[in-house]
Amino acid sequence: MSKMGMVILVLSAVACLWVPSYNTALFGLTPGAILAGLATYLALQQVLVRGKLTLTPEFQRLLVVSIALLVWAVLIYAFFGAYPTAFRRTLQISLGISVAYSTYAFVTSLKRITAFIFVLIAAGAVSALVAIGQFYMGDPFINLWSVLVKPPEERLFLARILAPGLAPTSILLGYQLAMLLPLTVALLFRPAFANWVAKSLLLLASGTMILALVFCGSRSAIGGSLFGMTFVVLLLHRRSRSRSYRAVIGLAFGLLLYLLVGLFYWPERFLLIGKDLSVSLRPSLALTALQYALLHPFGTDIYRPTEEEYIILHSDPRVVEFVATLTPHNQFLNVLVYYGFPGLFMLITFYWLLFKTLKKSWRATVRNRGAYRWMVSGLAGAFLAYLINSMFHNAGPFVGDWFHWFFIGLVFSAQRLVISSPPVSNHRLSLGQTPDQKGG
Repeated sequence: MSKMGMVILVLSAVACLWVPSYNTALFGLTPGAILAGLATYLALQQVLVRGKLTLTPEFQRLLVVSIALLVWAVLIYAFFGAYPTAFRRTLQISLGISVAYSTYAFVTSLKRITAFIFVLIAAGAVSALVAIGQFYMGDPFINLWSVLVKPPEERLFLARILAPGLAPTSILLGYQLAMLLPLTVALLFRPAFANWVAKSLLLLASGTMILALVFCGSRSAIGGSLFGMTFVVLLLHRRSRSRSYRAVIGLAFGLLLYLLVGLFYWPERFLLIGKDLSVSLRPSLALTALQYALLHPFGTDIYRPTEEEYIILHSDPRVVEFVATLTPHNQFLNVLVYYGFPGLFMLITFYWLLFKTLKKSWRATVRNRGAYRWMVSGLAGAFLAYLINSMFHNAGPFVGDWFHWFFIGLVFSAQRLVISSPPVSNHRLSLGQTPDQKGG
């Protein structure tokens, strides 16, 4: 049952990457959601057959916070009566929580977590290849995306400008690739992948995803992934004296690449940011959302500011129209306007628990000299990239992005592995074995 559950869990993640949310199969559910539900059923069956599944204290607290936010969201939607929206969002949050639990239940070894991350990177690279094909060749790859996604007409038109790969939109492709790139970089530091073929494949996947990020046009995803990858290198490089130097070099190299992309690909979007309306209206969106939250401190079913609540900081007349129709483009502000200050407090607590767990896992793997440094650092870089990107876009684990919960589950699977791994003795180190080679 455990092996079958692991296979179905992995397939659900791939289906979420390749058969996105506009395409529905059964009762409005996507194939990825159906497979994730089946994996959850098998995870619960495993507990019933084998007995109690031990959860780490940190995972228990995160589940409590997540369920509390879910219950609060249900109360908000029930009070305002937005039942179609309520059903969709609460189902997404419930599915996400169950995905994190299933990931924790089935990803129980270094072999499994490595295989899972490899599959995610490979699936992301395929989606990135499709995005590159959409940019250079157009219709064959646009048509493939259209068949899988079945998008609205306006999304089909936009896909010819900003490549979405196999994701529902270019923005969601940016979310996915921004998390996968730091994990790909972390794998390059794993001693077991010293083979030049494995490293070459990882470098090829990294280059493919970086190029796709450029063509999907998500500046925040590019910036987030750059900081995430730099953070991974800082953590994993052994000689601490050169960390700052390498970080500066890495960031400078990333900035140079960004400038080259802007100069030769799309200067109006990547360089002339001050003249881009999508950038200049963000302060008005944020301040209007804060004003709205102060007037509705416990949240509302949907975000619908009135003219009295608008705060407009730009003279372009189109800004008013966008403020009236767009959500805040920040996952924390989205949670604030939907679920109020209680929801925002729970979301901050949620991420505080995640990063606290990552910090604890990192300290444990350094102390134990174990084989999991690449894994913990890669996940830390992935969440850093995600947070940076989500500061400029709407999706989050409690607002539409249930795919994020696979990575959340991996954080606690990694923690369990780190805590249970025995330390490497100094005697073995003196025989020439590096700390990361043990068990790697």
